[in-house]
Amino acid sequence: MAKISGVELKPIQSKSETISSRSTYAFTINDAGKHLRYTGTLNSFWEIVPTSNIAWADDTVISIEQASTGQVTITGKNGVTISSSTSPSTSALGSVIHVKKVGAEEWVIYGDALDESNMAMIIALS
Repeated sequence: MAKISGVELKPIQSKSETISSRSTYAFTINDAGKHLRYTGTLNSFWEIVPTSNIAWADDTVISIEQASTGQVTITGKNGVTISSSTSPSTSALGSVIHVKKVGAEEWVIYGDALDESNMAMIIALS
């Protein structure tokens, strides 16, 4: 394991799942903590449903990878708020975005998201 200033870094264990081409997708409780690879060629809208439908745990994180030409856009359903400094979409082939539950019905998007000028923006956390 690598160490930075006395901090030990360990890989995060994450299950990976492939999602094939579809126009919409609704996250399920089984997606929590997973890395979802979208291999579709169609642009797709993925919905986060409220806690009244799914008992999302606090700090739930789901990673989404654009593994083909189809772009993924994250939307909130029935009162779910999505916060992002950029567009809530993957930016290009190979980009990865993460959605994290930060409040009762509030999620934040970070990672390699598409900004409003159609340029990729990578947000680095230090």
